[in-house]
Amino acid sequence: MRTIVKNIGKLATLFILILSLIGCEKENLEESLEVSNLEHLDDAFDFDQFGRAHNDYLAYVHATGATDPKVRFEYGKSYVDPIFGSFDVGVDYNKLVAGMPAHMRKMDAIVAGTYQANQESVTPKMQRFLDKLATTVHNSMQAGLSLDEFTAQLDDLSARIAATEDIQIDLNAHYANDGASMLAIVSILKYSIQYWDALGGDTQRVGLWKKIKRALADAWGYVSAWVDNGDGSYSWDPQSALVNADCHSDQVYGN
Repeated sequence: MRTIVKNIGKLATLFILILSLIGCEKENLEESLEVSNLEHLDDAFDFDQFGRAHNDYLAYVHATGATDPKVRFEYGKSYVDPIFGSFDVGVDYNKLVAGMPAHMRKMDAIVAGTYQANQESVTPKMQRFLDKLATTVHNSMQAGLSLDEFTAQLDDLSARIAATEDIQIDLNAHYANDGASMLAIVSILKYSIQYWDALGGDTQRVGLWKKIKRALADAWGYVSAWVDNGDGSYSWDPQSALVNADCHSDQVYGN
């Protein structure tokens, strides 16, 4: 009983921290949309919702206090997001676990500055974006940037994407193009590092850049959920890709 109360108390503190961060980040997103190439800003999708849903899912499964990742995975299927809906989208746990070593080798390469996105089965445009994002992370590590400084760089990247890329997302059609997925990936990375930073003292003290590595595993979990359209193009089902990111995220919880 004491463990449950303790977990609830930690979760409440985490929610307060995340909510305060969300308020600041929402203001930044609104500023970035002022230079967006989207025609109707009032109708523009709030891509911060990817990051919020990601963090809400993690808080949901970690509130169980379960140490077994498979138990958390199964419990996570019951999570329902107000925007993206049910998180029970058919992710195979055994395939997820089997793919984690290769997934984490990519994260190691990003940290080492040797990542090359041409290994990803995505369009050349998306490969260039992933190389840019990986370079941003590596350079930020080398410069020893703070969390606030790093997230500011991600905000700048989101603003550039919104200003220069074609953004298409339709949740009902289960479709997001390259531009929309770029914004989703940056949102997941930004919110994920905030989550892990807030949770940093929960089980062990981990350095900022180890938390960055956790967050990278989350963001690239979205990348790996691409859909081959059969005509040389790729797209993403926003819901399934987000869930895939979250499932990868929880796998690195104990690392």
